[in-house]
Amino acid sequence: MAAFMEEDGLASEDLYAVLNVERKASTDEINTAFRRYSKIFHPDKHLDDKRKKHAENMFNKIKKAHEVLTDPNKRPVYDQFGMKGLEIEGMELISKSKSAAEIIAELAKQEEERKLQQMTNPRGQVVIELNASDLFYNEEYKEYSSGLSGLEVSSMSLVQTVECPLTRRDTVRLGGNVTAQNGNGQGMFTTVWRRVWSAKGWNEFQVSVGNGFRGGLQAFYQINRRCFCVGSVSILAVPNGIKPGLSSVIAWQLDKNLQGKMLFNASMSSSSVKTLLIFEHQPYTAKLSLQ
Repeated sequence: MAAFMEEDGLASEDLYAVLNVERKASTDEINTAFRRYSKIFHPDKHLDDKRKKHAENMFNKIKKAHEVLTDPNKRPVYDQFGMKGLEIEGMELISKSKSAAEIIAELAKQEEERKLQQMTNPRGQVVIELNASDLFYNEEYKEYSSGLSGLEVSSMSLVQTVECPLTRRDTVRLGGNVTAQNGNGQGMFTTVWRRVWSAKGWNEFQVSVGNGFRGGLQAFYQINRRCFCVGSVSILAVPNGIKPGLSSVIAWQLDKNLQGKMLFNASMSSSSVKTLLIFEHQPYTAKLSLQ
């Protein structure tokens, strides 16, 4: 019996294969196949527990296949989008209120929107900091306050980024951020171009304008399975000239839970070398640094 199921495709997830009919089968042919296999796989016809459980599973499959392939609205959706088209939220209500053509058009629109979102990968973040100290205690009257007049927005920031793939190797990321704190505001627009030049490395060129000018070049390289390095060169425009900077990171995965890093930073004002050991074993994390 099991061999028969596998040979005829009844164990497949394809609904047509479950009923062993062609994709162009008529409703009468689908009904005939359903009646035939219902008699074979009805759980009451099997006494052995193992066969009974398998028959019950197959009976549920052919029942589901019959339900979809005999529905004039669900079948066209399944033919074009598969089971994922039938699994969207509210499909039961949609199939009763809209025609098959309307459902397919709506799903096609959702698929295009999903592909566009995956391509651009938009990300945003809003951070609001509230100062509520005066909400609970009023220094002037030496008493606790019950109103909301003491609630103060101390800072707010908004960050938004969008990625634009140019080729298989090149991607441009556009981003902006606006920050307001204590009545003072500032913003910056950033453009980043990334090129992946091999499976082991990539480089980025970044330009930011807003409150001054910033530019930088960063590169990543996977030395081996346990070691990688990152290096970057940057320039910052300040009122009295240009301020260059240089930094690099080398990281080793010493074992499954222990990673070591060496960080080097250099600029006209200060320089530093830092060694960092990071131990991670859920739910514990420990860090040891020497600078």
